[in-house]
Amino acid sequence: MRAKERVLRMLNREKVDRIPLDFWATPRMQERLCRELSLDDEGLLQYFGIDFRTVEPRYVGPPLEERNGMQKNVFGVWEKDGFLGYGEAPLQKASTPEDVDAYPFPDPEWFEVAHLKEQCRKYKDFALRTAPAWGTWWASFQLSQALRGVERFFIDLLENEELVNRLLDRITEFTLRVNEKVFEATRGYLDVYFLGDDYGCQRGLLISIELWRKYFKPRIKLLCEQAKSYGLRVMFHSCGAIAELITELSEAGVDIINPLQTRANGMHFGNLSRFKDLVAFHGGIDTQELLPFGSEEEVRQEVRKAISALASSGGAYILASSQELMPDIPVKNVIAMYDEARKIKF
Repeated sequence: MRAKERVLRMLNREKVDRIPLDFWATPRMQERLCRELSLDDEGLLQYFGIDFRTVEPRYVGPPLEERNGMQKNVFGVWEKDGFLGYGEAPLQKASTPEDVDAYPFPDPEWFEVAHLKEQCRKYKDFALRTAPAWGTWWASFQLSQALRGVERFFIDLLENEELVNRLLDRITEFTLRVNEKVFEATRGYLDVYFLGDDYGCQRGLLISIELWRKYFKPRIKLLCEQAKSYGLRVMFHSCGAIAELITELSEAGVDIINPLQTRANGMHFGNLSRFKDLVAFHGGIDTQELLPFGSEEEVRQEVRKAISALASSGGAYILASSQELMPDIPVKNVIAMYDEARKIKF
């Protein structure tokens, strides 16, 4: 069975030969895996039997400032290894919607998409999804914190509704415009739109569900509606204890929940399985304790447990790690994770 067919059949709750597999790792860990297994990046994906390939626009805008291992992203906030919020928050002194409008937001024309069709054709046998890059990944919650400062933005949610709405709208408008370019260039090839925001911590949501419904759910719905107008499935990433949001995300149009931080409150497989009729699941093999510190057999047991809980009885599941694979994880455990998943036949 071809990889694309396997993924789409799983998402349709149809019979597949084995569970679909995905891969994400920090650059350092990916380099280590390639080095220790004597493979290049594509060879690594083939070695593990990964069913997805990613496509992304190419940045062609003004040079991005770099300093001490950090880089300013297109929104003007410092990031390192993909994590936002280093250094000064550039919009921390804004007080009105007009101040937000005066800020130099990025131009969607800074992103080139002419190469994407060729990339899609190259990987036409694989399930194709967008990559988390260049601002098209964040739905607006974390990016707003980086622009305003975390404490200031959380106060804004309660005390400065007009400013928050303007900021979230500007970010969403930019994302919609970049998405349109990507979706048009990949029409007929792309399968999954991947976006996200981290709404949870280890014990619960970072804001009340009422505030989430007020500010974020409508904008996620806009992004989902746009993707679905191109026939795409929507995969949404949020770390932490987000079981309370799963039904809400489904209502907004999300099809797949990632990354399943299973050691967070309420995110164990038994609880997640009750949402199988609403969404598919992606991830779930624990990177907090199991993969870095567990034995190969413990990893294999967890893989079997995840597949049994999330892919049986009408469920849809794509196996991957619960976060990016980090350099503290033994290579043997990564091999065990994918090897066990490929052994389980449907």
